[in-house]
Amino acid sequence: MLVLPNDLLTQKIDDHTDKKIDKEPPAPKKPSVESIQDAAKLIENSKKPVMLIGLGTKHAKKELRIFIEKANIPSIITLPSKGILPDDHPYNLGNLGKIGTKPSYQAMQDADLLILAGTN
Repeated sequence: MLVLPNDLLTQKIDDHTDKKIDKEPPAPKKPSVESIQDAAKLIENSKKPVMLIGLGTKHAKKELRIFIEKANIPSIITLPSKGILPDDHPYNLGNLGKIGTKPSYQAMQDADLLILAGTN
């Protein structure tokens, strides 16, 4: 969480930076075998895992669905990612936020492992 003072966004700032902005996105990082094994152990040992699905998963819908179903992981969908996992999917608990669902909030409270997929 980032908390900003109320007046921060109204302050005038002199723009004197001479840094160039890199327009190329960074190359995707591949996880190490060890980190994948560690994650698998966490999931395997979890009794109440929950996945929070963000928009970054939009190009991996099929793989995400397969993973959720094989691992039996209830999932919560961020509003921008609505549709990545169908609303009627048995592991879809709904959304968070203004149109959030009670099951999604309850699952977050009860979870012993929170898996973030494609969130920022």
